[in-house]
Amino acid sequence: MPNHYHLLVQTPEANLSRATQWLNVCYGVWFNRKHRRVGPLFQGRFKARPVAPDGSHGDKAQQQAV
Repeated sequence: MPNHYHLLVQTPEANLSRATQWLNVCYGVWFNRKHRRVGPLFQGRFKARPVAPDGSHGDKAQQQAV
């Protein structure tokens, strides 16, 4: 089972950490209940990289969008 995911997110406020925490907690609780397991699903901290305003985010963003 993969222990990470990729997102390309645009947010008007600098609240990506809070949103990522909420997503991980909600999904983790749901997944653990569904599969009758305990413990964290994801390892390590999340990594965020800003994207250029002109949309030149390169090949990585294109791969993630597929």
